[in-house]
Amino acid sequence: MKSLGFAIIGLALVSSVPVTAVAADDAPSKEAVVGTWDGKVEVDLDLLKSDERFGKLSAEQAETLLRVLKDTLTKTTMSITFAADGKATGELNGPGIAAKDRPKKGTWTIDGGAIKVKAATKDDANKESQRDMVFTWVDAKTMTMGFPAKDGKEWPKGIAFKFTKK
Repeated sequence: MKSLGFAIIGLALVSSVPVTAVAADDAPSKEAVVGTWDGKVEVDLDLLKSDERFGKLSAEQAETLLRVLKDTLTKTTMSITFAADGKATGELNGPGIAAKDRPKKGTWTIDGGAIKVKAATKDDANKESQRDMVFTWVDAKTMTMGFPAKDGKEWPKGIAFKFTKK
């Protein structure tokens, strides 16, 4: 059970939330994006329970896993600063996030209603790689974030990383 919980948490932290399209005239200006944004994971247990992946578990296993997911993910935070020169710096904190995985540096661009970040990261073998992140513009004070899906997998329903501007 413990490994299943960590597997789903891992899936949630490296997968994707769907990006909602924003009309071109609602897309953010560069000036609106520049600054520091604080993010936290929000969990809706009712929506999470409706995810088909939980239908394969017994009721007891599902309840335990849902509680662990909520307790763990709601302690995960991220702060990211978008600089006017197109650079981005951020810090990811939460249970199970290794110190080497916390700081992030990269570049950002605006593509319609999406703010795309290419962040440099290192894997367990200390090999450099790149992680793409997509922030979806909601309004002048709010964005959501997802990682482009890997292998067609998305975050379970009911999990959203939401950011507010400082």
